[in-house]
Amino acid sequence: MDKHIGKTSFCKWTEPVSFENLPVGLQEKIDPTDAYVKKLFFDRFLKLMLNAVYSQRASLRDIQASLLNPDFQAAIGLESLSSSQISRKIRGIDSAILEEIFYFLVALANQNKRNDKLPKAFIVDSTTVSLNKNRYPWAEFRSTKSGIKLHLRLAYIGKGDAYPDKAVLTNASVHDVNKLEIVVDEKLATYIFDRGYMDFELFDKFSYGGFFFVSRIKKNTLVHVMSEYEVPPGGDILQDQMVVLGGKNGYLTEPYRLVEVTDTQENRLRIITNRFDLSAEEISQMYRSRWQIELFFKQLKQQTTIKKFFTQEENGLKNQIYLALMAQLLTYLVKLETHSDLSALTIQRYLFAFLWKASELWETRIRGKPTESK
Repeated sequence: MDKHIGKTSFCKWTEPVSFENLPVGLQEKIDPTDAYVKKLFFDRFLKLMLNAVYSQRASLRDIQASLLNPDFQAAIGLESLSSSQISRKIRGIDSAILEEIFYFLVALANQNKRNDKLPKAFIVDSTTVSLNKNRYPWAEFRSTKSGIKLHLRLAYIGKGDAYPDKAVLTNASVHDVNKLEIVVDEKLATYIFDRGYMDFELFDKFSYGGFFFVSRIKKNTLVHVMSEYEVPPGGDILQDQMVVLGGKNGYLTEPYRLVEVTDTQENRLRIITNRFDLSAEEISQMYRSRWQIELFFKQLKQQTTIKKFFTQEENGLKNQIYLALMAQLLTYLVKLETHSDLSALTIQRYLFAFLWKASELWETRIRGKPTESK
């Protein structure tokens, strides 16, 4: 059976997380989860659930029904399962194991990413998924509803290339800025984030520690101009200044660069950074790259299933989010391997078109070459 499974696009997509390809230490952590298991071993479970989140299965019964497909049966070596078996497994797996697999995939992407000579840039943001207060009482948020928050760091490569690089899951009541230091850990890299993370003392701490940042400040932020830089006429750069922030008995920052620009709707944006080596236009473009993480969150919620959870328990819910992130990473790894210029979303669409066909057909189409039907 294995030699036939290896020829499908689905198997190609999930190949990095096949049990034999995982690190030995991780395999040893997984082994106890398969004790006393008759059918749904971890390797099968992982591929079953990756298919479920990527194909937007709405419920455990939908996942159970997906095994009516004989090609899927052959791919994971299972003919049938009950929804209760799937429920027990997703609740029973320690989310730390799936988190470790996620970071294993991140390491693969870091090894194989293109444009490695470019300066490292990371986009940081968070997204909240609201939950029913009665069904998810453990997920503290507001008095009227529960929720969880995904704090995410995207590695930005340029030209639309980005992939999830670090993820932290918390209750939605946790403020964004409280998790910023966790995702800022690589010196000489530039971290791009929005004004929800504004913290003057943290800005200074980053600068002292050798971390670069590009952010946006609020309209009411106190700004003291120290000097002006020349601005090219006729562009969208309105001002380029050296400034300090704060004052009036509050915290006063070290000198920073303030670039004021207009967006596509003629709104004025004030961008703060400690990058004095870049042009004002480069700083503006770097901040505008934030749309990548907004698009990623949109795809994560719409193209993968994280708004329809398969369980009410915290561990199972976290597992589902890690599975959704892993599914996105697996597609990005295919993009890297094939040197494709297509977007990850287009590669995903092609995957579903060639899911149970020879992987060569999918890879040929991704590379932009014509295919022959088989």
